[in-house]
Amino acid sequence: MAEAAAAAGDLDRAEEIARTITDPDGRAEALVFLAEAAAAAGHVGRAEEVACAINDPDKQALAFAAVAQETEPTYARSFIARALALGDWTALLDALVQIQPAVVIAITSDYVKPTLSPRLTS
Repeated sequence: MAEAAAAAGDLDRAEEIARTITDPDGRAEALVFLAEAAAAAGHVGRAEEVACAINDPDKQALAFAAVAQETEPTYARSFIARALALGDWTALLDALVQIQPAVVIAITSDYVKPTLSPRLTS
């Protein structure tokens, strides 16, 4: 229900509903969606507040990444940095590709290098 309210643009109602969810995972997921919806509506400050209220570090990282994708590059970088400090960087690839494609290229060149067979190097 929180997601439906957020999608309809009723951010106040969405937040009210999300905060009443007793299941921690369900609440975190609803807050991630709310943070993304708030950022998409241009309410970056509110999106940041919602993201900060998420207790699960991985979900909080996803919220910061979602906010980053909806903001201008100047702000997006700081949200990506916060997300990277919290969660698994591979979960943030979509946001990184959009905001800092050169970073993804650098990561790829460092970690996904073709390796030669030991027989070929002798």
